[in-house]
Amino acid sequence: MARKAIQQKISHTVASELSVSVIICTHNTLNTLQPLLHQVLEQQYPTFECIVVDDGSTDGTSEWLKSLTQNNPNLKILYQDPSAKTLPGKKQALEKGILAASGEIILLTDSDCVIPSRDWISSMLKPFNHKTDVVLGFAPLKPAETMAASMSSLESLLTAMQYGSYATIGMPYMGVGRNMAYRRSLIKGNSPFALHKDIPSGDDDLFIRDLQSEVKIRIQTEEESLVYSYSPDTWSGWYRQKSRHVQTSLRYSFRHQIILSLFALSHLLYYLIVLLGFICGFVIPALAAMVIRWLILLLPYRNWARLIKFGPGWKLYPFFDLFLSLYYIILFPGLFFKRKTW
Repeated sequence: MARKAIQQKISHTVASELSVSVIICTHNTLNTLQPLLHQVLEQQYPTFECIVVDDGSTDGTSEWLKSLTQNNPNLKILYQDPSAKTLPGKKQALEKGILAASGEIILLTDSDCVIPSRDWISSMLKPFNHKTDVVLGFAPLKPAETMAASMSSLESLLTAMQYGSYATIGMPYMGVGRNMAYRRSLIKGNSPFALHKDIPSGDDDLFIRDLQSEVKIRIQTEEESLVYSYSPDTWSGWYRQKSRHVQTSLRYSFRHQIILSLFALSHLLYYLIVLLGFICGFVIPALAAMVIRWLILLLPYRNWARLIKFGPGWKLYPFFDLFLSLYYIILFPGLFFKRKTW
């Protein structure tokens, strides 16, 4: 116990000595930016700056941000001229914020997020030591009162299970820009997104892909580190979100594409075999196979849901498991032809 206490003290000391730049990009999200920015500025961390990059907002964001600067010396406001953009999506604004940062650590979140704890910065920096370069946080989606929102939030849980598990075993392939921290020294040259500047997404997961193999990545699941945002409450909103994710996944490393493709293929084949069982009259074995699968999945879904404070919605995972098989068959091919910007 004493040794553990000493290790925690050392970790806390190292983390509290790090200067931090929290970067938020916004584009016409004033309603959600206002509470979020107050949550960031009220963080109980000794040395941090908050950089907000306004990417051509027309909803009064600029005027509101100007009114905050007088009473918040650690708040830095930058403006991105839409006509001067050379990168798609929010990458230009994010790049502007990163290059203007003075902190040793870059900590990212999005303008539509909710940060419940005033110790978010401290918690996200705890895993940093002299051997840590990147800390992947988690950002569960809060479901609204629609089935689309529930399925979207469950998918975010599955994604967290996957990237968290792979990072733990030394095979990281992505993070989420809603909650991720890394050393500013990892940024080489003038553009952190040079290798994927032709697509609007990838500022988080493809950034992880492009890091050198010797970079040390850890995860943080502490409750104070969690950031939340809301699920799309319509199927069209979910579909637009998925289109961006699928297009980005095509740029993953070959190894991770194979692993994730095998996961999807095994899922689809399983339910096709079950369906064949129903068609051929093997109703009881087919039902038993489905129940066995759900019981096997119960433990990891429950454990990860508790770990990242997902809430009781994880109990709908059998419906999500069925839905995911339909998604692979019906919706997935069409996503290759969709695009999403800001």
